[in-house]
Amino acid sequence: MRHLSGWVPGSRMATGWLAACLGLVMIVGCTTTTKRAPDQEIARVNTHLAMQYLQRGDFETAIEKLNKALAADSALVETHATAALIYDRVGKYDEAEDHYRQAIALTRPDSDDSASAYNNYGVFLCKRGKINDAADNFKRAFSNMFYNSPEVAYENAGVCLARQPGREGQAEAYLRKALELKPQLAMALQTLAQLQFEQKHFLQARAFIQRAHGAAAPTAASLWLAYRIERQLGDSKAAADLAQQLRNRYADTEQARQLAELRDR
Repeated sequence: MRHLSGWVPGSRMATGWLAACLGLVMIVGCTTTTKRAPDQEIARVNTHLAMQYLQRGDFETAIEKLNKALAADSALVETHATAALIYDRVGKYDEAEDHYRQAIALTRPDSDDSASAYNNYGVFLCKRGKINDAADNFKRAFSNMFYNSPEVAYENAGVCLARQPGREGQAEAYLRKALELKPQLAMALQTLAQLQFEQKHFLQARAFIQRAHGAAAPTAASLWLAYRIERQLGDSKAAADLAQQLRNRYADTEQARQLAELRDR
């Protein structure tokens, strides 16, 4: 499953746009193919191993296992999804895009795997700054009635479009739809808080960031946003508490440095 970690609140030009596979969401499916064991099983095992090595940061071995998987069976959706993720992580973007597209081509249109593949490709495109193409892929994902996690694509679409000036309204609509389906999506809540903050709707921004902190542990970005919201609302005690949390938990972050610079003025 793959999310956009999202556009990190702070400013539309802020860094840290993707923190997950970093937290857009990716789902590596388990589609069957016409090819049978043992080749298919060899491909599945090596795909699983490739993902494990990727998680350990051993990219060379991950690619080695991936190549073994593709040699055994080149028609497994999860192998191409994993390949796309690995090549994305190592900066081989042309190879990554090719595998994202192959993953889509190998799925049935009327399936959860198809929707997941479009969502994953949308995450990749958004990271590459291709916002319109990303939005088209997210729409294909959440419009698929067989998708088991449409809230993921709605959240990713909203987070991605929030980066593009002039599309804040569409971004907000997608984020609100994601929250209708799953109210505790922290990145959707955090992104809505940022949008409300930018529109100077500070009470609404406070409500969203508090919900985000109730849904997931605060991040440096969310604490920095919450601090600035409370300053705008004139609650110096709440702002001081948030500043202290930011310094204590995330002392070495850009947000902590921005806080120090602000307080030194």
